Amino acid sequence: MTQQVDVSLSVLILAGGLSTRMGTDKALVCYEGLPLLLHVLQAAQNLDVPIAIVTPWPERYAALELQDATFIAETCITQGPISGLLCGLEHTSSEWVLLLACDMPKLDGHVLETWSRSLKEVPSDVLALVPRYENRWEPLCAFYRSRCLSSLKSYLGTGRKSFYHWLAENPIQALSVDNLSMFLNCNRREDLTLEV
Repeated sequence: MTQQVDVSLSVLILAGGLSTRMGTDKALVCYEGLPLLLHVLQAAQNLDVPIAIVTPWPERYAALELQDATFIAETCITQGPISGLLCGLEHTSSEWVLLLACDMPKLDGHVLETWSRSLKEVPSDVLALVPRYENRWEPLCAFYRSRCLSSLKSYLGTGRKSFYHWLAENPIQALSVDNLSMFLNCNRREDLTLEV
């Protein structure tokens, strides 16, 4: 049974990539019998908060009959995932958003829920709570304060689009990671058979 999150939170699932390495829309590619997007949606549903899928093509996912999720139309698909976050934030009223990529089928909803309970302890100047492991940040499974919107707009306005560079320029806090397998990222066909 899910518990109510203690802060104002919503989930944004990014499904707007061009999937060039996969060769087809990876959100619809099956992993263990289920489309990648549905794996991520199920993990997000554990939080019992509003969920939106940020994508330029919601009609592709109509057949999935996505329950408990709405769509946000993304228009800047060439600017990478950071523009998807910006687009989602422009349509969100919660204090925090949990940003998730659509291609992480091993996300653990219970871990996401545990992390969400720590949001109320985050210092007010911190804009993001991001998993960090082996000196690597995981920005596509992370929590962002909605007020980082202005910083994102300024950053993208300079023509840059690297999530890692934006993180380096802003106050963020690391989330400890115990289970690295939940970050399995399926960008290529061969990733679908990897054991992490």
